[in-house]
Amino acid sequence: MSQHVNTANATIGQLKESVGKAIGNESFAAAGAEQRTAAELKQHDLDSTTRMEGLQNVALGEAQKVLGTLKGDDEMTARGHGNVAKGHLIGSAKETVGRAIGNTNLAASGAEQRTRGEAAQKVADAKTHASGIQNKATGEFQQKVGELTGDNSMRAKGAGKAALGDVQRNV
Repeated sequence: MSQHVNTANATIGQLKESVGKAIGNESFAAAGAEQRTAAELKQHDLDSTTRMEGLQNVALGEAQKVLGTLKGDDEMTARGHGNVAKGHLIGSAKETVGRAIGNTNLAASGAEQRTRGEAAQKVADAKTHASGIQNKATGEFQQKVGELTGDNSMRAKGAGKAALGDVQRNV
């Protein structure tokens, strides 16, 4: 069931409950309360599933970024960044939709998911920056050793590593 249907059913249930109480019809009020509660539970399940999918994307992305960086696999690292972004996007979308339809639970869970994703991204960026500093220093050292020993292969390797470090530091 979609979020809109759940919201509509919860609103209708709330109205029935209020009307039932206002006119003294306990069974009508109870049926409304039951409809509202059922819709809210379905929405909670939907929110939890969506939140879990977003968190799974962020976690998968973080793992891919780390593995890609360790293995020097730029494609895997890029997939990791994409999955983290997908997790952030889901959180932002949930927050926006929740606010638009007045569903504070959805808006709050979306904001929480988005914030977690942003924090995870900042940590990953800091790790990449730190790796960049290390790669830059290692590369410059290799270049100097290559120059001093006349080893052009070592000098080229050092230049490549220093260039990688520059890119990583600018993340």
